Amino acid sequence: MLVPSRAAAQSGSTTAAPAPAVDAAANSERAGRAELRVTVLGTVVDAVTGFPIRADIVLGTRSVLRSDSLGRFTLRDVPTGPATLVVRAIGYHAHTMALLVGGADSLRHVTVRMRAITAMLTSVNTVASRAEREAFDQSASTSALTIRGSELSNAPALGERDALRAIAFLPGVGARNDFSTSFNVRGGEADQNLIMLDGIPIYNPFHLGGLFGTFIDAAVGEVELLTGGFSARYGGKLSSVLNVKSAQETRPGVHGSTDLSVLATSSRLAGSHGNGRLAWSVAGRRTYVDKLMQAIKGTDVFPYHFQDAQLHMHLLLPRGGALSATAYSGRDVLDGNPGIAESASTPLSENSVTFDWGNRVGGVTYTQPLGARSTLVQQLSQSAFRTAFAVPTDDITFAQDMRDTRVAGRLEQAAGDHDLAVGYELSSQQSAYHEMIPYTEKPTFPDALASDGDTLIAQRNTAVSLFVDDTWRVNDRLTLRPGVRVERVSQRGWQRASPRIAARYRVTRDFALTASAGRFVQWTHAVRNEDLPLRLFDFWMTADGQVPVSSATHLVVGAEHWLSASQFLRVESYHKSFDGLVEPASSVDPRVRPSLLREYTGTAYGVDVYARQLELAGFSGWFAYSYAMSYRERDDVRYFAAHDRRHSANLVMSYAPNAAWTIGMHAGAS
Repeated sequence: MLVPSRAAAQSGSTTAAPAPAVDAAANSERAGRAELRVTVLGTVVDAVTGFPIRADIVLGTRSVLRSDSLGRFTLRDVPTGPATLVVRAIGYHAHTMALLVGGADSLRHVTVRMRAITAMLTSVNTVASRAEREAFDQSASTSALTIRGSELSNAPALGERDALRAIAFLPGVGARNDFSTSFNVRGGEADQNLIMLDGIPIYNPFHLGGLFGTFIDAAVGEVELLTGGFSARYGGKLSSVLNVKSAQETRPGVHGSTDLSVLATSSRLAGSHGNGRLAWSVAGRRTYVDKLMQAIKGTDVFPYHFQDAQLHMHLLLPRGGALSATAYSGRDVLDGNPGIAESASTPLSENSVTFDWGNRVGGVTYTQPLGARSTLVQQLSQSAFRTAFAVPTDDITFAQDMRDTRVAGRLEQAAGDHDLAVGYELSSQQSAYHEMIPYTEKPTFPDALASDGDTLIAQRNTAVSLFVDDTWRVNDRLTLRPGVRVERVSQRGWQRASPRIAARYRVTRDFALTASAGRFVQWTHAVRNEDLPLRLFDFWMTADGQVPVSSATHLVVGAEHWLSASQFLRVESYHKSFDGLVEPASSVDPRVRPSLLREYTGTAYGVDVYARQLELAGFSGWFAYSYAMSYRERDDVRYFAAHDRRHSANLVMSYAPNAAWTIGMHAGAS
């Protein structure tokens, strides 16, 4: 029998199994025998939550025993009679209980409920190191900009908050005009920017010909922009790298938000479960101007809308691994005749057009630590872009499908003064272009795979890339980042090594000189008329026997000075040379033929100034000034690029005194 004695426990409570009834004769017989021993089972739990506790248990003079992760313990060969049970655990009051052990040689159970200690601790202030400061102290990267999604969304925008539009306010970045979110970086063309969502490339991340970006504002967690001299980890583009990272929910439970603007409605639902082991979010957006105009006018005077949907999931795995998945789908639909009034002589249906385009993106990333200093990263992704324009009454059709499938991975190893990364990337691009135009005289093109005015250009390409990148801390002042990327493009039969190097020399603790140089290549091109204010139709080609592999050389030198823990100033000058760029032979003829593309070269140089105020007490912002010169050359003729701008300056500030209010301001000139 195991029962508490009349002496109450000092803290907590105890539940004991009831003893079976024993008659007096049995007790008399047992008294004459040798002392009996029993096995006692027990469980230690929190008195409030019921959660198990790992505790130290002592019964009488027996040695200390520790309960397991489920709070269980076992005491064997316990003699009958009175005993004292003492249980101790960090953060809980010690529990002392007087017990009377007796009965037959069988199992007994006791549950100990412990009460937590309430203690008032002195305040501890912990300040996390800023990501920008860590990059200044530990890396050799140049031209790297990292901004939280909340800061970008606070920048004023036309009707709809847009992270991509705010990108144009950063140094070295320029928009073709005030209407488009499409941007050019340091003299490069718009298709030379590697734009990614969680590391997955997106071919045309714009809505309404470039007026709006595809990224849903509430779903953007952080934006990383590399405007030049980026490492060997990135390839396939000439000018910049923009990686938009999805927001990850950290608050437990499920949370939602809805944003209303004059143009669209967007909503996000997100949650975190299992102490943060699983985080997920679902976001969607749709414009409603078409529905609003239809309700006001009673007719489809503006038959256009776009819609987005984005899913992100992050799961922590055993042994420190993580699995993340991202999916995005966006679509623009124009089906009607905007701006042309219906009349008796010209019915609206006879003047209608259909214009449909959008992206579909999906990918999975697996990260697994291999020991204390190594990490393995594997990614599988696919990005698809489709655009179609048709005037049914005139039998005019332009359509293209672009599909990019990639398998990539890298092994990161930290060894002393070196942070080494070795990786690969296998990518397959499939492009199909369909065209139908009625002709009075049927032209013949060597690129045509079909006749009767229905031209189909089909391309399939495979690119294999290997890279090595090393961050080498030579001493307390000098950090180098040498690397090389080797790439082979099958359809062109082309292969080349692209060396890259960057250096940072810290003159003082807060002042450093930087430099980088490298070669970059690109084998997919968006062939379009760059003179138009809006990007109405993107036609992508891959390198083959007629389409070249473009290349560029970067040279960047600069200086960075930290004025305080949240303020720094950066000045960089750059020079870029381009070779093997392509454009359509005519800006009027919408037909595109690989054999009729014109090749040209280019040069760009300039100076960027970046003064940054990191978020502090709700205030953040930056000032950016750029001087840029960009020109092209073809057939011994030099001309300025369509996006060339000599001077541009932008001041962006935001103040969020609390969660309910945000004040943003932008002033710019060019």
